[in-house]
Amino acid sequence: MLGYQHLWMAQEHARELWREAEIERMIRQVGPPRAAALHGRALAWLGGQLIAWGQILQLRYSPPAALMSNHSSHLIGE
Repeated sequence: MLGYQHLWMAQEHARELWREAEIERMIRQVGPPRAAALHGRALAWLGGQLIAWGQILQLRYSPPAALMSNHSSHLIGE
């Protein structure tokens, strides 16, 4: 027959397995921290690229500053 100590140890082991399973479940819900860090770095890189591309497009397709100042002064004078 199993003694009280064996029964207690089996119950404690079962509780520990339950705790580990709960922790694993919570980790899976949140997702691995490494993936979150990688996702953040990817978004930061993409944001930088969008800014750089936007600046290039502004330089390429915006009217020169002299034309903009003449146009805006013409509108103000009207």
